[in-house]
Amino acid sequence: MEGDIKMKMKRIAIGLLMAGVAMAMVVLSTGCASTRIKRLSGAEFANQVKHIDQISSFHWTTYVGRSDQRAYLEHRRPSLLYNIVGKRTVTTVYWAEISELPPGMSEQLKKGPLPDQPE
Repeated sequence: MEGDIKMKMKRIAIGLLMAGVAMAMVVLSTGCASTRIKRLSGAEFANQVKHIDQISSFHWTTYVGRSDQRAYLEHRRPSLLYNIVGKRTVTTVYWAEISELPPGMSEQLKKGPLPDQPE
């Protein structure tokens, strides 16, 4: 009888462990596929703009556009579980106040697209 109780307890523990692992995989797979929005300082945004010219299959940055007060970039990279869960990327939209950008960049944005960007 005592052996049966131990066996049942062991099965319950294994079931709970498997449920916990399954829940963790769901959270990780959906969390890695989300789009994030992040505010950058003017200097950080200008530094991120430098990555637009870099050609890489691992990560890429593109100019999205601007509003009257903000400029936007999109940065994508493979998710941490890219080859395990699926071919998903993590997208981060960076934004900064145009007034905080370096003078040359803020003037260029007011005229049109960023330098070295197709019109």
